[in-house]
Amino acid sequence: YGDHNSKEVIAMNVHKADELARYLVSQGHEVYCPHKMTWGWEDSSLSRDDFLRVDRSFMEIWAEAVYRLPGKSPGADEECQWARDLNLPIILVD
Repeated sequence: YGDHNSKEVIAMNVHKADELARYLVSQGHEVYCPHKMTWGWEDSSLSRDDFLRVDRSFMEIWAEAVYRLPGKSPGADEECQWARDLNLPIILVD
């Protein structure tokens, strides 16, 4: 949704991911929401590879599925490719 790097768009995307995560928890699922875990880290010295390494480790060890929110996101696209590599279902969310 918009400029992926603007603070407003980041906040909006974090909010949407948080809403989905809360809903999934209310339905009995355990959830890892990288948006919430790393929100505010964009100003740190961590690289994009650092962020993706953390995401990948959760996917390899813990994930049973990946929920994909709409919108342009190179990171989410990469996560979906990993999900395919790991034979995890990808659920597209409107």
